[in-house]
Amino acid sequence: MDNGKDKKIITSPYYSLDKLSEDSGLLKRGLRDLSLWPQVQDIFNKLNEKFCAGLTDESIELCLEILATDPNHFTTLWYYGRCLLEKGEYEKSIEYFTRCLNENEESSNFFILIFRGDAYWKLGDYKNALNDFLKAIDLDPSIGVSYVNVAICFSSMGEHDKAHEYIDQAISMDNKSDLPMGKKAEIFENQGKIAEALEQYKKTLKMFPDDEYAKKKVIELSK
Repeated sequence: MDNGKDKKIITSPYYSLDKLSEDSGLLKRGLRDLSLWPQVQDIFNKLNEKFCAGLTDESIELCLEILATDPNHFTTLWYYGRCLLEKGEYEKSIEYFTRCLNENEESSNFFILIFRGDAYWKLGDYKNALNDFLKAIDLDPSIGVSYVNVAICFSSMGEHDKAHEYIDQAISMDNKSDLPMGKKAEIFENQGKIAEALEQYKKTLKMFPDDEYAKKKVIELSK
């Protein structure tokens, strides 16, 4: 049921490194850690560069080098969890995101919960994924994609009424992205309501005519 979900999360400005640096305090805490461990600063600078460039394997090597010196270096734990998630090592990524949550007492837990929830979701552990996404909403109820994540979990668990409740809220919050509207169509599909799904895909295309997945589904469901 991926259908671009990961891409949306990765490219969303709400989850960019700039956003983390500006709002969450994750990187700021990491820099405070660096003041205590000046010997790893050069390595961390390289890690930050490689991670931002999307060089996952090289980032992992640098993460391990830093963690060998400082096993609880907060930002490195965060980077390592993200790298493991990218590599599909979901159980291991959950371990490191959980260590981040145990280390951090700030509201920036939102970002860790989102990515740990995504790892749970990919493992098919919808209950734990749902718990993390709901906690993320409690921390910051203003971000629509969190409601999409909750809706997907409820739909995967067969709780379609709750899924529609959350996806409708996401749609009302975000009219600049095709993600919520497309996911509502998928929820209809999961219910076996093909006519409703088709109409929802058509609505999505009307608002977002470049949505290739919606185009494909309209053709498919119209046969």
